[in-house]
Amino acid sequence: MQYTLQHVFLMSWLILFPHLNREQQLHNLLFLLETAALAKLDKITAAGFTDFVREGKGVYSASLDKVLRDLRKHNLVQGFSLTEQGKEVFRNISSLLLYDGLYQNCLAVSERFERDLSLIDKDIADNLLVRRSKPGERIKLEL
Repeated sequence: MQYTLQHVFLMSWLILFPHLNREQQLHNLLFLLETAALAKLDKITAAGFTDFVREGKGVYSASLDKVLRDLRKHNLVQGFSLTEQGKEVFRNISSLLLYDGLYQNCLAVSERFERDLSLIDKDIADNLLVRRSKPGERIKLEL
C-alpha cells in the first residue's frame, strides 16, 4: 500500500483521540480542526480533507471515508484504533507531519476537544459554515 499524507494525517488523529466511537464524530472533528487551522494559513495542504458536505447534524467527507476504509482494509485500523501494524507504520512515516502547516495548526486547536468529545457536536451545531449550508451541499472551506 502506498501511503499519502492524508493517511498519516488521519492515523495521527486516531492516536490522539482514542475515545472516538462514531464515524460522524471523526468527520466532525476533522472538519472543526481544519477550519480553525485554515484561519491561520493561506492554503490547504495535501494532508487535509476538503470535500466536506453537510449531512444531518454534522459533516461528511468522501475522501476521509476512503482513507479510513483503506486503513481498515490493510489492517492498520480496527474500529477507530490503530492496530500494532498500524502503529508501526505510523512510527515509520509520521515525521512527514512535522513539516505540514495544516497539521501543526490543527494540533494546537485539538486540545479543546481532547478531554470532552461532546464539544465536537456542540461546535458543529454552532459552526456558521455548517449552518449556512443545506443538507447535501458541499461546504466551501474558507481561507
